[in-house]
Amino acid sequence: NRGGIAYSSREAAFGENLAVDNSAPYQILRSQGGTYTPSIVDQTIRVRAGGDGDDTAAGIGARTIDVTFLDTNWVTTVETLTLAGASASASTSATARRLIHANVVTVGAAGVANTDDIIIEHTTAGDEVGRIDAGLGEMQQAVYTVPAGFTAYITDIFVSVGQADSCDVRLFVIEDVTPVAAPFSALHEEWSVRDFVGADDFKLQTFIAVPEKSDIFM
Repeated sequence: NRGGIAYSSREAAFGENLAVDNSAPYQILRSQGGTYTPSIVDQTIRVRAGGDGDDTAAGIGARTIDVTFLDTNWVTTVETLTLAGASASASTSATARRLIHANVVTVGAAGVANTDDIIIEHTTAGDEVGRIDAGLGEMQQAVYTVPAGFTAYITDIFVSVGQADSCDVRLFVIEDVTPVAAPFSALHEEWSVRDFVGADDFKLQTFIAVPEKSDIFM
């Protein structure tokens, strides 16, 4: 409850990109790389077919995962999915406008996580909305959407560049991502550091306020 903000909670969005493509205008911090396109799909989600046979209900790898997402009303919802190896899992009972986080909950052997990549998709559209890389146990994706009824205040940003080359690091916001047809809301760069190398934790002197139903990503 910092600064007298009522009903507050702290959220952290984190990700990594181990193969940044210099030819792209920017690459977001997620394991699968690529640029960010706001989804206009409101469907159930599931684990995509094609996984490892150890990641199944009775396997020695990941057995269940929790998916945290915003439902059709942009309300935070958590559901548990049971993995089915090379087959697709069952779908969530609620539809998902945005996947916020995913993590492995139960496994079949002590001290392990998921054996293979766990890819989460919209059930009908089939587009990837997130993934848990093999062995990591949780999603690495620096993307967050503010739930209905909340305002996000960005207070600090930690950045690490693990190569000799410098990097431009930028934080973007798209306010009001509810439209499903043009005109859409424009993207805005809210914070950046240029030609950055090394690692640093940037404490913001002025918090960045982001309204409900807005996307935040780096």
